[in-house]
Amino acid sequence: MIEQERLLQLGAWLEVNGAAVYGSTVWHTASEGPRVPTNLPYLRHDGIIPGTNQDNWIWTAHRDIPLIHYTRNGDTIFAFVLAWPREPVVLLAPRTTPDTTVKLLGRAAPLAWKPLADGGLSIEFPRLHPDDFPCRHVWTLELSGLANVSD
Repeated sequence: MIEQERLLQLGAWLEVNGAAVYGSTVWHTASEGPRVPTNLPYLRHDGIIPGTNQDNWIWTAHRDIPLIHYTRNGDTIFAFVLAWPREPVVLLAPRTTPDTTVKLLGRAAPLAWKPLADGGLSIEFPRLHPDDFPCRHVWTLELSGLANVSD
């Protein structure tokens, strides 16, 4: 039953973010941004399977990963954001032009953004109630009209 739930959740996520996955390739910058911790479960040395007994489920900060991950599909760059931001998201790798647009997949209106003096851009995420998020996990920005798509 839990496997079905996970597959349904993945399908719902792909329904919103599939353009950033299907037919996409790695961009010249794979990731950037502040590093965020991940929590990974571990088996105890006695081999007890996690989840069968909460006392044997050991959570520990194993490593950290960048907040932003990129893919490219044609002339469009997609930026996967691993945490919903409270402050503007700063992207240093993309280089903007006057034609640059930024959208949040699953939302119709473009997002407000401004170029940074040293390159890159700062993007304002909308203030939404969690029930209004376009998906539950990992939100995707669609960036078009960039100067360095194929660098």
